Amino acid sequence: MEITKTPEERLADFKAIAVQYAAAREFLLQKKNVIDVGIGYKETNGSNIEVMCLLVYVEQKIAAADLPEEDLIPPMVNGILTDVMEIETINAQDAQDTDLPPGINDKKQRPLMGGIQIDNTKSEKRIVGNTTLVKRGVGTLGCFANRNTDGALMLLSNDHVLACGGAVKGSPIYQPNVHGCCCCCYDDRTIAHFELGARPAPNTTGKVDAAIALIKKPDLGDRVFISNKIKGLGEYITVNGIEALTDDDAPIRGVQAMELYMGQVVPPPGVSSDMGFTPVIPGALVRKVGRTTGRTLGIVIAVNVPTSFDGRRYIESIAIEPVDKYAEFSQGGDSGSVIVNKENKVVGLLMGGRYFDKSKGEKPTPAYPDRTYACNIHNVLAALNISIYSPPKAQISYTLLGDGMSAPLSVQFSAVNSADNDGTTLAYMWRMGDPNDNGIMSTNTGPDLTYQFNVPGTYEVTLTVMDEHGMSDRTAVQINVAMPAFGDTSGSAVLVGPDINGRQQDKDGLEILEDYYKRAIAGSEIGFLIDTMKTEVLQLVNHNRKVTLAWRRRMGPSFLAQFLKSAETPGSLLVKEINGTTLQSLLRAMAVVLEEEGSIPLRDALQKYSLSILNAVNEHDSVDALMAAFDVRSIR
Repeated sequence: MEITKTPEERLADFKAIAVQYAAAREFLLQKKNVIDVGIGYKETNGSNIEVMCLLVYVEQKIAAADLPEEDLIPPMVNGILTDVMEIETINAQDAQDTDLPPGINDKKQRPLMGGIQIDNTKSEKRIVGNTTLVKRGVGTLGCFANRNTDGALMLLSNDHVLACGGAVKGSPIYQPNVHGCCCCCYDDRTIAHFELGARPAPNTTGKVDAAIALIKKPDLGDRVFISNKIKGLGEYITVNGIEALTDDDAPIRGVQAMELYMGQVVPPPGVSSDMGFTPVIPGALVRKVGRTTGRTLGIVIAVNVPTSFDGRRYIESIAIEPVDKYAEFSQGGDSGSVIVNKENKVVGLLMGGRYFDKSKGEKPTPAYPDRTYACNIHNVLAALNISIYSPPKAQISYTLLGDGMSAPLSVQFSAVNSADNDGTTLAYMWRMGDPNDNGIMSTNTGPDLTYQFNVPGTYEVTLTVMDEHGMSDRTAVQINVAMPAFGDTSGSAVLVGPDINGRQQDKDGLEILEDYYKRAIAGSEIGFLIDTMKTEVLQLVNHNRKVTLAWRRRMGPSFLAQFLKSAETPGSLLVKEINGTTLQSLLRAMAVVLEEEGSIPLRDALQKYSLSILNAVNEHDSVDALMAAFDVRSIR
């Protein structure tokens, strides 16, 4: 079926039915032979058309002439089209023991991730139509989850995979399998132990076929044991205005909420609201990654669908057909795959599909396409009391200890707000980026850290948190440390010992700057200007809010620190850009704000000399050359 309507149009169609769904379902369930009611696309001659309606499921269609009038299904209910469908008996998509096909993702995979083969090595007989098949507990690791009661890490798949052949709590789950292995590799391939399953008993009705297995604790040396990704899932990106799907291992982004649609259902008084709704609507593009067929793309054709297999009935399922009507969305071995939407949010758990006996030449066609059924993921989470696993989240908070932002600046950092969803102990690592060489100034492995920045500059403080499963997250904040006010040298870096030219540098950086101007530009016109105006300029920079903001926002402290550093070494290059901010933009901004806030003599001086200073900075690349441009001698 080709989808031509926009997502907004499809959502409007769905909502129009959703608001009537509770009452319509209650009315139709009173009809003889009606099993359940879903919402999906109308079917004509075996194929769906893009008309959304109420799907009325029956065991077997009965001619209208053979039904009493009160049991006839009307063509419309409350203005909504209906379509009568026979409930479908499907095949569980685990693998046949006698015919285990090669799979795209059937190899050993470390770290563990979604979409790969798992095996409990047991077998059982199942009836599919008129055929008895021997099925083995080979399926797909869907994704990871946490048990809500204690945060224990689990893998999620189907019950007919993990509990196949009568597996009990504690039974081992292998990846990929142990067939052909000697005893020494059993431990290496044992990744989990069966914990809990949920599916209806034979001849009863339920909502899910799902199970969890407790992930084996990794060895201390094997920190990266799981990856919160699905193998080859990819993500949708936009390149030059064109949407594309990548082929890389990609993370799932949580679970798609049902509230978007639940809010549209307001049953009338006396009508039951005890029914499932859906995290995905008909027409949505979805995909999965499974053990056998890898990544496949499909279209949701119906929700709240009943189906049955192995003598069990399932309700509130999601029906999916492949985008390619000649292909299969799933095959044996794909059971347990999670179904995700375009945002990589989980909407369902694959449990089964139509069975094509390839030994008889059967294959899907547009007139009879493959159809896969998945459990609503919210029903799965509720039945097993789990939450889809999400890695830890790093978060930094900090407090300045003291007044202002000038060096020396002490800052108290904390990671106490970092979240770990499964309750395990987090490990912390702090890194203090050095603005001069991008190296590491300090590390700390606790949740709290107090650090003193002695040198002006912009520092990137990075926090990495890691949980006991080897999953990590990282975040960073920037700390801008300003130069102290002139005359306050308490926080400057003291330079001790002679330089390469034999000059004794027992003064701090600010004193060097003072000395520099006294020796280098004494007697020059600009030297006289600096000498007479510096007190006012420094007063404005340190105490006038407007001037201070312009100075700091345009990296003034960092440029001054770099100028001091360059002035100490003959021939040093003049730093003209820091973190995307140019020296020219700093000088222009300061000229404007100093003219606005300064005295008349300062304004006159700036109007006379600012253009010459800007041109000189633009033309020369070293401090020496810049000073020479003002016709003064350089320090040697």
